[in-house]
Amino acid sequence: MNTIFFMISLFLSDVYSSEIINDVQWKDNSIVITHSAERMKYSIKNLQGLSGIEISISDMNFKVLREQPVVSDIVKRIKTFQYADVAKIEVETLKAVSYDVVENKGKLIIKLYPSKTGEINNNMKIISPKKEVIKNKGNTAYVEKKNIMERLPKYRIDIDYSEADVREVLTQLAARASINVVFSNDVTGNISLSLKSTPFDEVFKTVLDIRGLVAQQIADNVLKISTTQSLFDEQKNSYLQTKVIFLNYVKASDLKAQIESVAQAEGRVSSKCNVDDTNNALIVTDTPMGLETTEMLVKKLDRIPKQVLIEAKLVEVNLNSGLDTGIQWSVSGNKNGNYVGANSAQSDGAIGTNAQWGNQKSITPGYSGSYTGVGANLTAQTGGTGVELPASTIYGAFRFGRITSNFMFDAIISAAEQKGNAKVLSNPKIATLNNKTATILITDQTPYDQQTATISNGQTTISHNYSNVDTGITLEVTPTITSDGQITMHVVPEVKQLSGQPNGIAPPPTATRKSDTNVIVQDGETIVIGGLIHDYEQEYEYKVPLLGDIPLLGYLFKKTSKERQRMELLIFVTPKIIES
Repeated sequence: MNTIFFMISLFLSDVYSSEIINDVQWKDNSIVITHSAERMKYSIKNLQGLSGIEISISDMNFKVLREQPVVSDIVKRIKTFQYADVAKIEVETLKAVSYDVVENKGKLIIKLYPSKTGEINNNMKIISPKKEVIKNKGNTAYVEKKNIMERLPKYRIDIDYSEADVREVLTQLAARASINVVFSNDVTGNISLSLKSTPFDEVFKTVLDIRGLVAQQIADNVLKISTTQSLFDEQKNSYLQTKVIFLNYVKASDLKAQIESVAQAEGRVSSKCNVDDTNNALIVTDTPMGLETTEMLVKKLDRIPKQVLIEAKLVEVNLNSGLDTGIQWSVSGNKNGNYVGANSAQSDGAIGTNAQWGNQKSITPGYSGSYTGVGANLTAQTGGTGVELPASTIYGAFRFGRITSNFMFDAIISAAEQKGNAKVLSNPKIATLNNKTATILITDQTPYDQQTATISNGQTTISHNYSNVDTGITLEVTPTITSDGQITMHVVPEVKQLSGQPNGIAPPPTATRKSDTNVIVQDGETIVIGGLIHDYEQEYEYKVPLLGDIPLLGYLFKKTSKERQRMELLIFVTPKIIES
């Protein structure tokens, strides 16, 4: 079994207890802890976010700290940490385990075996790695290795050093932050500085910058301090290892370029990264420190994405109006052999009942005050005299006339006016991931026949190809949550309608109204998109030539028709961040 140790001697021994943990070993499916105390104060619980157990031992400190990979079908890795006077041992396992404890003089033996229930003896359930998340201020995040440099204390301190050894300065600062440090051989020299009321993290970084040093995290609570050249040479000469990093939320192919870019910027020219699309995993080959850096970067980027609920209200308002006016009149009569117009009375006394165009017409003779049995005058289309221009749509009319023994005048004035105010309201809701497009479709399909004629041997064969053209409303929204909790939206509404009929050769023509805009709103605010207007107006006039142009009198010889169709689409979009 190959074992890699990252070791550091403990400093400031007066801070810690004199009781020592000499060694931690994996032997015979057991964790064997060798110590110098008469009796140990310890507690065991399951690891948070990982399969395994954590052993906390009070009032003792390790002789050495180590990270020990284990070749076993139960245990994956054993890590040791020192927090003030509390020694901790993390045992990562490949599966849920149970344990038994045996205490001997100078030894604590913890035997591990696979758990059938998925729970360890203290009844705390093991969390599966694929559910490796915690809640942090309302946001879902990975349980990940903490970055020491990012979590350095922020409180202000005063320091004053004159020609002090840089190792001693950094060791004292590390002790105040409860972290461990190791130094490469080329970290030497003295330092002089005096800082008042300066944040601790800035003091620590200032000391590193003055001597041209870099700090690299090699374990959960261990920093390695070295010069830039030493770090570069170490990475260049270090042996390579390969590790498979599985991703949960981000596509492996999307992260590959970023990992390679960071490795190149840090001078890790031997680093290689490949993608396994089947398992959504990254296969990284690098030095041990490079792998550690890559894994921390991946865990920061592979986060549960936030979601946005898009609530849209689409209001289509139709404003239609029309006005039609028209007139119909006819006249007939005869006297002393002269006549004008005709009627179509069916009584026996009628002259020329069925005759038209040029024959004598008359009103029934013998009119004596009553006029029954006589039909209306013949219209201009059927051989009479008059004007036949009724309104295209008739909602009201006024009819009047004059009848004497030898004369009949009949007139009808008709008119119609219409107005429409219709609303079609749709209120769809859809959830989408941050920075991913959500599409809302409210469409109809109109079939059409596209015909193709083929001539063969003098015979024409027509083939039919039936297809559909989509018309209606399409709304695309791409939300992006900013760092301050606002939402930037890329909104693309589109309205497509038929503007003609298919001709059998080409698809029917369509009219499209579309807009493309970017806006930024607060969580829960509503934006309104308007102006998607379709306006259609037509006006017709039908008249008798010349006579219809006479002022005032011309209204007896013409009709008018006005129609306007106005349709406007209003879109209300409200984004809301979905809290995990």
